[in-house]
Amino acid sequence: MKKIFKIIFCLFLALSFNFADGSSNLEKSSQKECILNKEINNLNSAIYYGDFNKFVKILNQYPNLINCSDIGNLRPLDYALVYYEKINGDESKPFFEYLVKNGADLNYKIEDALLTPIEYLTIIMSEKYLIEFFNKYKHKININLNYNGFKGTVLTQAHENDYKQLFKLYLENGAIVNDTVLINITYKILEPFYTKTKYFSLKNNKAINEQLEFFKSKEYSDIYSNQLYFLELSLKYLKDKNETTDEMLNKLLAFANLMNDKKLINILTKD
Repeated sequence: MKKIFKIIFCLFLALSFNFADGSSNLEKSSQKECILNKEINNLNSAIYYGDFNKFVKILNQYPNLINCSDIGNLRPLDYALVYYEKINGDESKPFFEYLVKNGADLNYKIEDALLTPIEYLTIIMSEKYLIEFFNKYKHKININLNYNGFKGTVLTQAHENDYKQLFKLYLENGAIVNDTVLINITYKILEPFYTKTKYFSLKNNKAINEQLEFFKSKEYSDIYSNQLYFLELSLKYLKDKNETTDEMLNKLLAFANLMNDKKLINILTKD
């Protein structure tokens, strides 16, 4: 997933620089205060090529550029995220932190990726850094703002990266548990049995020895323990059930009965 988003961003960046010499008025009202494209392109170019001194100089001279988009509809923060990935996750994050500290918006739509900055950050940055960042800037973040129909959220990204403490932190600060979160948890619990054991089906009356042995194996127990953590927290904060959530919970209950796992049964039947 990280590689896909990186490729998408890099393609957009390349297109932006190819058209940098063209003259175009920014159409969106939020961009009216932006000066000529040449200046925003110079700023974004400084980020892309890692020239921090030039970046600071331009931004100090034209502070209104901080939330402007270039001709490719990309903002300085977009370039800062790409730069972070390009240098393989440099811990210093100079451009990104400077932009956020000086007022970069954290609630816009990253074009084409259909993600908010906090969603994208959750994909590419470490859990330790994200916890520190979120605690520092959560007053600036709309945690449930979503541009992809809730197919991917901050919670699904934290779950995908196995970020347990961040997942909990997002929930404690109002992140919504939706269908996708429970679908992904259910998939991670069940999928290994379909791919690594024979004749597995939730419709079976009982599990065969191979499946019971795999359930107890070290290979699976770590996966299972992690997913139970995510599941228990998700159910604690789940506000509204629907047909899809009921379907996932019924699948998990059938699995718990097959494996005779009282821990999962207790999680699913807890009031």
